[in-house]
Amino acid sequence: MKAYLLAVMMAAVASPSLSQQCSESEQAKLRELDKAWAEATSRGDRAQLETIFADDFASTDINGSQNKATTIDAAVRAAERTRASGQTAPPTVYDNYVISCTPVSAVITHRATTTATVNGKPQPSYFRSVHVLEKRGGRWRVVGNAGYALTDAAILLYLEKEWNDATIRKD
Repeated sequence: MKAYLLAVMMAAVASPSLSQQCSESEQAKLRELDKAWAEATSRGDRAQLETIFADDFASTDINGSQNKATTIDAAVRAAERTRASGQTAPPTVYDNYVISCTPVSAVITHRATTTATVNGKPQPSYFRSVHVLEKRGGRWRVVGNAGYALTDAAILLYLEKEWNDATIRKD
């Protein structure tokens, strides 16, 4: 089932007909929602997460299969543990967005890079997330999520893309 869900999401992302229906302003709204979701998760903001996730939310990510309640509970507990430790969570950067949408559905994929300090040295971890959203009652709601750690080969492909982008910008 997990493989099927991921295959459907990836097919939707790759579909040129879907991406042509997603305006720049709608893509900006979806990126803002993704940012708000990340911030609410980091804070453990249960009330905001309740508004972001659809009641029938399902996740098949690196933490295993979860529904809305277990996902929100896990986020709140993680934020509470971080606060109790007196430390801040390692910073996470979200980039390399690919967004496809129709008037009532959307797929957001992006890379997430979290950098923790281990033995005094920065240690980055790279993940790829795929989010499926539906517009319900005029608002985007997250209905599905899949995430996975990137392989070394995938990390190198991102580095190559960044190198090529810098060359084009003459940076």
